[in-house]
Amino acid sequence: MKNDLLGTYDEVVFVKGKFEGTYSGAVVSTLLAAKKEGLIDGVLGVERGRTIIHGKPKYAKNSEEIRKLSGMRHTITPVLSILDKIPENEKIAVVGLPCHIKALDNLKKRKLLKHNIEFTISIACGTNFEPAKFYNLIRSYGIELDKVIFYTLRDTKMFEPYFLFIDENGKRYKIPVSKTVRCIARGCIECKDYLGCKADLSFGALGAPKGWSLAFVRNKKGKYLIEVAEKHNYISVKKPAENFLSRTVSKFYKFLPTKFYLYLAFKTTNPVGAELMARFKVGYLNRKLSQHI
Repeated sequence: MKNDLLGTYDEVVFVKGKFEGTYSGAVVSTLLAAKKEGLIDGVLGVERGRTIIHGKPKYAKNSEEIRKLSGMRHTITPVLSILDKIPENEKIAVVGLPCHIKALDNLKKRKLLKHNIEFTISIACGTNFEPAKFYNLIRSYGIELDKVIFYTLRDTKMFEPYFLFIDENGKRYKIPVSKTVRCIARGCIECKDYLGCKADLSFGALGAPKGWSLAFVRNKKGKYLIEVAEKHNYISVKKPAENFLSRTVSKFYKFLPTKFYLYLAFKTTNPVGAELMARFKVGYLNRKLSQHI
């Protein structure tokens, strides 16, 4: 199958991981299964940096290190910057955002990639933030990041999602997504790749039921990763099913203003949710942001 914004893929499935992590634990559980099977020596990804919103590149070699790669960051991290420190003969899985996977693919096409990249997994990305700008915005809301134990992007009953922060005392803080616009990295404004079209597997949350992830299986490598993780009982997999809402949204969303697509993406438990987010990013958000450059 081929979609102008979601790329080419063989199938789409819902995935839930055995181990706790971002996106229902599906990504980290799949990687742990690959490690157990001996398919990889390590995983190049992002672990927590100086605060919960910051990341730093990490080549994880064992199960404990791989599990620490889970967690949202929402700030730019140069994942591939430590690639030259990894032995070239090791079997590597790379987990990154669409821009990281695209950069890796460009290196391969230009025959500049000497490493043995066995698998690539992309995490869906609407936008990413400049670390300093996002940090300062959060602080302006009176949030002390060194005391924050959890944060996530949440749906809302209105038409705008928000970032939820919870500190060690249980106090909750909310920042509307609209307030983060000035923090968005310039490169994200020009990016049209929401899911990581060049990856073997692409994971996202929008379009999946609560507690599950949406996985776009793009090739034989991606399918093999899913099969291995299922074999070890590290993940549960089920096929998306149509329902009244998904059928209605699929049929009529094109008649609605693009700015409403994000709201619908949060409400739809079907792959059309991923397409709505991709179209919101390219057709509305990117255009709006480009007007203010």
